[in-house]
Amino acid sequence: MHRRYGKAFRRAHELRAEARRALLLAEETARLLTGGLTGGQPSPHEMDGAGGADHT
Repeated sequence: MHRRYGKAFRRAHELRAEARRALLLAEETARLLTGGLTGGQPSPHEMDGAGGADHT
């Protein structure tokens, strides 16, 4: 029984670590996109999947 608890705690720890990694990657992606937008790259049309086509 103790082994099952140990395994469950290890899996919970791994899940937290992967969630933390995903959060850091998402924050970095948002930071890079924001920096790129303020510098003019990529254009808002490229980001919305429009492929440069004007849908307005």
